[in-house]
Amino acid sequence: MASFRIQIECLTAFLLLMLGISGANATTLLDDALIYVAPIEAAPPPMNQSIANLVAEESARNGVQIEATQSVAPYHLVGVASATALDAGTNVMVVWELKGANKNAVFEFIVEEMAPYQSPDAPWDAVDRESLQRLARQTADQLVVELDKKTVGTAVLAAKTNDASGQTESSSKPAFAKVTIGDIVGAPSDGDSLLPMALSQILQQVDVETVGKSAPDVYTITARVTVSEPTLKQTVGITWLVSGPNGQEYAQIEQNNEIEAGALDETWGDAAVFAAAAAGEGIFALIERLGPTPPK
Repeated sequence: MASFRIQIECLTAFLLLMLGISGANATTLLDDALIYVAPIEAAPPPMNQSIANLVAEESARNGVQIEATQSVAPYHLVGVASATALDAGTNVMVVWELKGANKNAVFEFIVEEMAPYQSPDAPWDAVDRESLQRLARQTADQLVVELDKKTVGTAVLAAKTNDASGQTESSSKPAFAKVTIGDIVGAPSDGDSLLPMALSQILQQVDVETVGKSAPDVYTITARVTVSEPTLKQTVGITWLVSGPNGQEYAQIEQNNEIEAGALDETWGDAAVFAAAAAGEGIFALIERLGPTPPK
């Protein structure tokens, strides 16, 4: 079977993100992110859980989607707290970090609150419920601000749970097709790990399951990334190869985008999502054309 080439040269959301341009209809994390608030680190129990519960309640009142089950939520809000006795009372500070499914930090912020009481030898003993409530309210308000700044690829928004068992809408359906994602070669920084993770999430939304190894009924996807020498801009090229279990090549999907020089040097972040979303459309269209199992 002859292979063919799919060219993606348009200004995709990947390019718009890297240039710092937001589309008029961009979806933000505030719109759809499902968040688990973890027990606060460095605060004594049961106060560590109490703070988390208060933050979850206040955030829900602000319209943030909160999930009580850690394994269900793709985003985790993690806080590290400290309590310091001062002349005016006890200062409580929490450094908050929102982590995505890949455990990378999406953003962080700091919230402080002064409790009116003192206990120099045991500062946490001086922190009253009202002070924790104010801390939680500040946290929830700032969380909304930070979530609304971040755009996401709508194709990989967290699937909503159908019932208390935590089963997602997509996981209750049989897979339309299966793929294994092989090597991603040449991606700077963490692209070799984030790109396959993002592509797997994209394909899951259209009932294409990612499995760990090749088999007669499994498509294989690999990619090669090239990045031009940095000047003011860099050109990033991604060639996705879709093949069968015996190595027969069905198609190449090519992406070329211009980005700010060095934009991918530290992390791909959401750029991996947008790049995978554009490629995923072509991959799914190809699989629909070829059939749920690789043709011989």
